[in-house]
Amino acid sequence: MRNEIGGAGQQDQSAGLTARLANVLAGGMGSGGRYEHRDLFIAKGKGAHVEDADGKRYIDYMLAFGPLILGHAPRVLSEAIAQSLETGIMFGAACESELLLAEEVVSSFPCVDKVRFTNSGTEAVQSALRLARAYTGRDKILKFEGHFHGWADNVFISVKPVAHMGLASHPKPVPMTPGQPKSVIDDIVIATWNDFTGIEQIMARHG
Repeated sequence: MRNEIGGAGQQDQSAGLTARLANVLAGGMGSGGRYEHRDLFIAKGKGAHVEDADGKRYIDYMLAFGPLILGHAPRVLSEAIAQSLETGIMFGAACESELLLAEEVVSSFPCVDKVRFTNSGTEAVQSALRLARAYTGRDKILKFEGHFHGWADNVFISVKPVAHMGLASHPKPVPMTPGQPKSVIDDIVIATWNDFTGIEQIMARHG
């Protein structure tokens, strides 16, 4: 985010609130991707802007890491959500909104015949891996160094390139945190992004 307009609100509110948050939230924040902005405490957002607890206004380039492509609190979306809430919040059974969304996705992508929804990207990746393994009968996963595919042990590997960990064309798999069992790297093959020769060598080696 970038500070665009200095606000006139009470100063140091953000610092105090983030300090309180650190007392009750592990790591002091809900995602490791927020470390760059650890003292930023957002109070509200509208369109492409957010405002912190001190009244400072920012251009929000992150937009919740991607999902808020319409910006914060767009009227058309807010009205649609309010209307939907009138019929209920969530059902443990099939419902019209699930049907309409599935039909919309299938009709929008010629390669898609059917869909399955998940609550997170991590779940989506794990479902896709399980399906691919079941179909191919193969266990190994090819993953590019520096790419993030969720927090699950078997993919939270080599998310950040680590110097001197194997050859440039064939990096070693590196778990990202303590607590990941060594066994998770057995079925992971790490490749360097945009290295076509390296990919060809890996494919020739592993099939």
